[in-house]
Amino acid sequence: MTYKGGWEDIPSSDQRVKETGIMIIRFESGLIKEMWCEMSDLDVMNQLKK
Repeated sequence: MTYKGGWEDIPSSDQRVKETGIMIIRFESGLIKEMWCEMSDLDVMNQLKK
């Protein structure tokens, strides 16, 4: 993705960064009952600080 700013106090730099993650969603009767999400926010932050 391209970082356009708005996260923490890191200014927009149009820098390309890679984010990975996983989302697990459990449905019950057609509705979302639970959702788990893990994203690589710390890795993205480290990429922006380089």
